Amino acid sequence: MEIAVLGDDEFMTGFMLAGVRHYFEPGQDIHKTMETIMQNKEIGIVIMDEKDYNTINPKLKEVLENKVQPVVVPLSKEGRGEDLRKYIKRTLGVDLWQKEKSTG
Repeated sequence: MEIAVLGDDEFMTGFMLAGVRHYFEPGQDIHKTMETIMQNKEIGIVIMDEKDYNTINPKLKEVLENKVQPVVVPLSKEGRGEDLRKYIKRTLGVDLWQKEKSTG
C-alpha cells in the first residue's frame, strides 16, 4: 500500500523528504485529480492539505469518508493528532496509540 500526497509544493516538501513517492497538485479541477488518485489501486492513503480538502464538493467528500481505500487524511499546518489517529485506526484497524495491557 502506497501513500500519496495532494497539495501545493510547500505542503509536499516534508513528505518528499520522508520518501513518499506519489505527489499530486490540486490543479484546475481537484475533482479530476481525486478521480485519478482513486483509480490507482496501489494508493491506500492520501494525505492532503486541509484547505484543498475543504474545496471538494460535499458529495465527493461523503464518498471519500466512506471509502475503505484510499483513506483520505486532510491535514492542516497546525495538525490535529486526534484526527490523524482516527484515520490511521480506520485504515489499519488498530489503534497504534493504545497502551498494551500487561500480562502477568
